[in-house]
Amino acid sequence: MNIALLGATSHVAKSLIRHIDRKIFRLSLYARDLKKLSDWLATSGIEHIEEFDLCSLKAFPEGKKFDGIVNCIGYGTPTKVRAAGVELFLLTEHWDNIVLQYLIENRSCIYVNFSSGAVYGTDHTSPIDESSLFDMKLNPIEDKQFYRVAKLASEAKHRACAQYSIWDIRLFSFFSRDIDVSSTYLLTDMVNAVQKRTPFVTNRTEVIRDYIHPKDLTKLVQSCLRNPNHNGSIDTRSLLPITKTELIDLFVRNFQMEVKIDGKEIEVSPTGTKAVYYSVNKNWDSVLGWSPTYTSEQAVLEEVKFLFVG
Repeated sequence: MNIALLGATSHVAKSLIRHIDRKIFRLSLYARDLKKLSDWLATSGIEHIEEFDLCSLKAFPEGKKFDGIVNCIGYGTPTKVRAAGVELFLLTEHWDNIVLQYLIENRSCIYVNFSSGAVYGTDHTSPIDESSLFDMKLNPIEDKQFYRVAKLASEAKHRACAQYSIWDIRLFSFFSRDIDVSSTYLLTDMVNAVQKRTPFVTNRTEVIRDYIHPKDLTKLVQSCLRNPNHNGSIDTRSLLPITKTELIDLFVRNFQMEVKIDGKEIEVSPTGTKAVYYSVNKNWDSVLGWSPTYTSEQAVLEEVKFLFVG
């Protein structure tokens, strides 16, 4: 299958490039900055990188025929999301419309789009499931809701295009060796604390996260690309989520991380506080023939080790 991967320098895209089954899927990698992409490939340790077709994103689709399109375009880090403003909407709409026009002209093409668990909001005291409701203050709409609304609007438009094969993958928490360690996520803060030999500063508020392993995520994308004639949204998950306390213990035991407890409320996410942020929704598992094989702990430990020991 010929697959166009849009946003090939993104965190998620890099993991897909690493793990996708290249005997089945031939990737054309579309990026804004081709030098950045080629530099990363050269140091990634991925074999036979000459097999990839590197393309300028602004030239997509160049009259080419694809069996599938995977859209990883986005702002990525919390800092960039916080600063984006209206560009959150414009960027999402621009590339989504280009891909939808391609589907109109190529009806057999399968579109896999990366959405976010943020569409469910933030105030959860229990895991998300099929019955979870959309609830949001409208007067006024707060800026921390922009990302959520942009993703939800994209998903709604895709459901309105029921005649096309479109999968929206709602990604909750994700970590791999290719993450930007300067981004302000819980795990990158821990990684930086270990690398710089400084204490990891946190409070006593417990949170629960669910980190899907890059291999499980890639298998999910591959399952979507091999299942046409469906149109829906999928929640990602691991075999077992993990608490902040368990993550801290994991880093203390394996990487000798120091910890400092601060009584202040720590808020780093531009999309709001997420105490319980994972889903148990398995609505498409039987159709896709997919289920995770790694726990969050296994996913985190395996990928973090690459950052410290290679």
